[in-house]
Amino acid sequence: MRRDDILEAAIEEFGTNEYDKASINSIIGNSGTSKGTFYHYFDSKESLYLELIRLVADEKVRFLQARATATASYVDKTTIFGMLRSQVEALVAFEMAFPKYARLGARVAQETNGEIKRLVAAQVGTSTHEHFDALIKQNIEQGVLRGDLPVAFVTQLFVYTISHFSDFLIQAGVGVDSSNTPKIMEYLQYYIDFLENGLANTPTTRN
Repeated sequence: MRRDDILEAAIEEFGTNEYDKASINSIIGNSGTSKGTFYHYFDSKESLYLELIRLVADEKVRFLQARATATASYVDKTTIFGMLRSQVEALVAFEMAFPKYARLGARVAQETNGEIKRLVAAQVGTSTHEHFDALIKQNIEQGVLRGDLPVAFVTQLFVYTISHFSDFLIQAGVGVDSSNTPKIMEYLQYYIDFLENGLANTPTTRN
């Protein structure tokens, strides 16, 4: 289908270039279509970009929901840190399964066009922030988390932690692929332990 060819070429183009540098002509050429075909399906570069963001977000939700169901019996989600670990682990698995989507997501996170960033935020929504905001407030009230840090700060830290663990791995020289799974899981344990000992009301020490 011509529309799918355009989307596939666009994933490559936007995953490699900032929004302002991405070329519609390159997308058209790499998809083997024409300008007429492109504008039959998409009004502009912006509409194509936002459609890609929506498709990736929808695919990620489906993947994470399926994984949550599959791991429900053995993943510890009884604490906020157990939930954090399971979500980071699931996102790493998503990026391994869909490397093109992961590359696009990384590029979107680094986007410098302020208006495009605003539109992406509106497209994706703030559900992740709202979810953790409520959960963090509850854990502070229960004495699980420190109460001397602003909720907004802790929420942003959790959201950032989830979305940037793969960046951390890359900076540490650990490729996000299945051949590195043991090292990824080792680093994930350190990652969560570090957060827990910094944010928990009573820091713990693991043997």
